[in-house]
Amino acid sequence: MSNEIKVNFKNLTEEERKILMRLVEKSNEPKSKVWKLKRGEEYYYLESTNDVNYDLWTNNTSNNLRLNMGNIFKTKKEAVFAAEKQKVFVELQRYAAEHNVEDIDWNDGNEHKYNIIYEHNFNRLRIFSTFNRQYIGQIYFTSVEIAKNAIREIGEDKIKKYLFGVEVEESEKY
Repeated sequence: MSNEIKVNFKNLTEEERKILMRLVEKSNEPKSKVWKLKRGEEYYYLESTNDVNYDLWTNNTSNNLRLNMGNIFKTKKEAVFAAEKQKVFVELQRYAAEHNVEDIDWNDGNEHKYNIIYEHNFNRLRIFSTFNRQYIGQIYFTSVEIAKNAIREIGEDKIKKYLFGVEVEESEKY
């Protein structure tokens, strides 16, 4: 499908030509996958109390601090989800810190370390064992039993929904 447009520049004023050329240049730019806020655009963010608030983008220090921390969301719903995600992550971290028998020694290649993964083809959480691999953003447990208990206490569906982005029944209450 061709999107060619023929324009007779003789029918346009100099100002109209400039506007048209800016639009053509803009249309040829690759669309960014990253949301770039424009001056005056509304966004949502989380307060230190985890309450959702909104502001207008003015490219000031507060705006940029929130942006750099990943604390800017297009919708209130996205901000609420991010707050819940952080809560679930911290619950798992605290559970591991409180229940792990000892500190994890990453230099000990014989010591099992366990983390929670999600298997999409089976729609289930699984406890994965590793000896010497540490993955970004993972929480590790010193035993399978501690990891299983963390899943039971925090809630399998809650972990699936907020940490792995899996659709769960909306009627479920946490």
